[in-house]
Order: sequence, then C-alpha cells, then structure tokens
Amino acid sequence: MQMPSPAVTSALERLPAPPIVEVVCGVRFERLPLDPLLLGAYWEPKRTNFPRHELHPPIYDRGPVTPEYPFTPRVWLVSESGEFLLQIQADRFYVNWRKGEGDYPRFSDHPQSRGVLSRVIEEFEGFADFCKRAIGISPVLERVELTKIDAFRKGLHWKNLADLVQMLPILSGVRSLADSEDPIVNFQMSHTIENTEVTIGLGAASQVMPGGELSPIWKLETAANRADTADLRGSFEVANRIANDVFARLIARGERDLRFGVVK
Repeated sequence: MQMPSPAVTSALERLPAPPIVEVVCGVRFERLPLDPLLLGAYWEPKRTNFPRHELHPPIYDRGPVTPEYPFTPRVWLVSESGEFLLQIQADRFYVNWRKGEGDYPRFSDHPQSRGVLSRVIEEFEGFADFCKRAIGISPVLERVELTKIDAFRKGLHWKNLADLVQMLPILSGVRSLADSEDPIVNFQMSHTIENTEVTIGLGAASQVMPGGELSPIWKLETAANRADTADLRGSFEVANRIANDVFARLIARGERDLRFGVVK
C-alpha cells in the first residue's frame, strides 16, 4: 500500500453515519502478580455494569512464547448490551467499544455525551487503584495501543467493484487484475509517524447479516501504538488523530460526504 507522505495531514470531520464498528484502547504495563482470585475480586463491584465474564488465553507479543506459571488468563468483562468490553491480563488492560444497536459515542467528549476515551481513562484509573489496594503495586506503564476498525458493507457503502474503487482509489490496481466482483484481497503496511508505530490493514471479508446470509464487506483496521505514557489521555489523543488521518487520506472528502454523510 502506498500512502501520502506522513508530513501531509488531513483533518477528519465528524461523520453523521461513520462506518466504524470497533475501537480498542489498550494500556501495556510491567507484569503484575494478578491471579484469577484477585481478578474475581476486581470484578465483583463492577458486576452491575459488566454482568458477564469470559476467560481467554493471554495475548503474547510476537516471537517465541514461554507460557507463565501459574497460568493467568485474560479476563473479559462484558456489559449487558455487549457494547463495552474490558479485557484484563497480568500485563495489559483493554477497553473495547463494539457497535451494537446504538450510535458510535465518538472518541472524545462532546456536549451530548462522554466519549470512549474518557471511559477508558476512568476504567484504567479504577483498575490501577484496585492494584494498589489489593497487591500494593501500581501499574508501571509501557505503552498505549489504539485500534480503530471500519467496515464498508456492500449495498450500504458501495455497490460493485468499480464503485468500491471510486471510494478507495488505492484499490485501482485490484480492479485491473480481478476477474470477479468480490475478489479476496488483503493489504498491510507499517510505518512510524510522530513516534507512533502505525499498522494499516485493508482487506475483503464477509459479515453475517440478521437473516444468516453473508454480505461482502471491506475492513480497514488502523492500529497506532505509542511508548509515550507520561500523559495517558494526550497519548491516546495523538494516536486517534493519526488513525483518523489514515481514514481521511484513503477516502476523499467528497466520497466521505456521499457515503457516510447521511444516516441510512
């Protein structure tokens, strides 16, 4: 994938009907001696807002994996609607917003409601306070991670391959090579901008619709990871600005107005 020079910036306006389907905000920290009993104690006062829980294997960095002992799972705490999700393991804390019936609450605060970021800061500060009380150790932060996922659905955001290329000119080469309307293609690139590691993935996928049928979609996944943790909110805001800039560069303003400017 070829992107314009990182020196070029593009402001992303508020989209009335954004295609965003998930936002993941993560904080990485030095490993803490957390075990399932402690995580259960953390969950207990939060059960009103997060009534469901799940256990998953921990996330490891790429490379050789040496499972820790004793094994500490990654705990999911899920809100009643499923819209918000907390993920906690011994060295990571994530807050996910996942699209459900409601609208995207936006990343930053606005007069009508609190944004995703303020909820992330509040949840992590509560977790850090719990760690200090329960084990006498506060998390030592290492990096923040932000991932934004957009889904462009056929029939809603684009009609055919030619229309998709009109929205995403970066796919113009695909159209000349494809012999079908729904090619299976995946691109990925990584680069560094403003001391932020940025990874961009764009590819074809399928979405299960309410009736059970599969609908073709294209997903744009932008991850921005920063080691600057002195100002947690400020670091997330930089990561969000960079992720929004990726979206704005890939899809021109006129195309954004046409496809995401009206709630359908």
